[in-house]
Amino acid sequence: MKNMDRRKFNTTFYYKIGAAITVVLVLITFFKTFVLTPDESDAIQETMVKTLPFNAIYKKAFPEQQQLSKDIAQQTIFENKYTELIGQINFEGLMDESRKYMNEIQDEINLLPACNVTEAIRCSGKTQYQQTSWYDMDGNIKDKSCRGRGSLLRQTDEETVVLDGAGVIECSDGIKLFGRFENDHQVGLHYETDARGRVIFKGEYPVVEQGVTGYAEFYKFEPNEYYKGSVLNDLYSGIGLLVTEESIYDGEFDAEQANGQGKKWTKEGCFYEGGFKNGVYSGYGDLVCTNYIYKGEFRNGLAHGAGSIWYTDGVQYTGVWFDDQRDGYGAYHTPEGKIFIGNWTKNLLNDARASVLYPDGTIYTGGYKNDTMHGQARWIGPMWEQKANYLNGSFHGEVITIDQAGSKYNNYKNGELHGPQRYENLNGEVSIENYVDGSVIIPTKWISSEGEIFNCDASFQNCTPIEK
Repeated sequence: MKNMDRRKFNTTFYYKIGAAITVVLVLITFFKTFVLTPDESDAIQETMVKTLPFNAIYKKAFPEQQQLSKDIAQQTIFENKYTELIGQINFEGLMDESRKYMNEIQDEINLLPACNVTEAIRCSGKTQYQQTSWYDMDGNIKDKSCRGRGSLLRQTDEETVVLDGAGVIECSDGIKLFGRFENDHQVGLHYETDARGRVIFKGEYPVVEQGVTGYAEFYKFEPNEYYKGSVLNDLYSGIGLLVTEESIYDGEFDAEQANGQGKKWTKEGCFYEGGFKNGVYSGYGDLVCTNYIYKGEFRNGLAHGAGSIWYTDGVQYTGVWFDDQRDGYGAYHTPEGKIFIGNWTKNLLNDARASVLYPDGTIYTGGYKNDTMHGQARWIGPMWEQKANYLNGSFHGEVITIDQAGSKYNNYKNGELHGPQRYENLNGEVSIENYVDGSVIIPTKWISSEGEIFNCDASFQNCTPIEK
């Protein structure tokens, strides 16, 4: 008896002359009703590629992995950026400037007459500030005892005197502030030094009704921190640059926090440019880190909304995000070249009509549940097509396959053959089996191209003709 594989018949039969015309007609009919023609299949694949969110992959619009790594390396060199910015600060020159300015202020004070407390004139004297609220270098309000000396002015309708002109304020924590004042408000150029005499503040203020605003530079030590830019009531507000040992931020501030548009470099190796809200990424932005690039929308510092991500290992995703997870419609590209398209829930593909495009052009359309094939599906391959049913990633139910060898009609239960199975090759030969939970039931049947019917064993090696 002929040596036959029950799944794929010997290819020598493909060329047997005189194949049954009836079988050919059946196959043609089946191809027209179930399987697309090659032209139709190509048209579907072409349409899918054109409409894919990842069409840019095929046009090589995305950066090549080598260039991607270079872009990341150039953007995320935090140490070099930090060293460059800190190196631009001339601390010795700053100390010299402050000492010269302090001498200038003192000279102005010395030119004033000593104060007579009964007269409302500008004079040289001292005043005490008890439980005065000040902002410390961390932006927190503190109460401390300070005293002022310099150009004083007694207010005619009050029993108080205020600094008005050149003056110095010295506080119980060793902080010293000197410059010019108007009604106890800082006006023009001011310096502050700490208890060790180091400059910790340099700024220039106009006076406005809503508060003190202007340009300032803040210096902190152990750990190092540096800010230069706009301030409002001694708080970072407006355009500024903040350099710390952990990050660098260049952009808009409001009440000491990044708010608006800005750029940020972090010690962890990331660079971000885009929107900020209350100190975290918000709105649209570009985030470049050591192993990935993300371009899209943010909320509360997390990818949220529409966005695309590219990893250096080849993984790519374009679609909808929710709290840093793929959630919504999107396309996911693997390093091997597979593209998964559909609706995602918490990073898992969950869609009754998902699509998967394979590197060889094979297309899967059908159900996915928690990243696993589930439900009805259809495959279109370069040389084969299939209709299938899945249950949690395994065949379950009817599976029909047509390829160059012929057609297969299978039934499965939880991934195992179960029920009647039928195989037909292009020569008109048919094998018929019945399975229960993955085990074949004897006898099997084989039908020759001439219509003869045989009972066979499981291997189809030993067959006995059935008498008509």
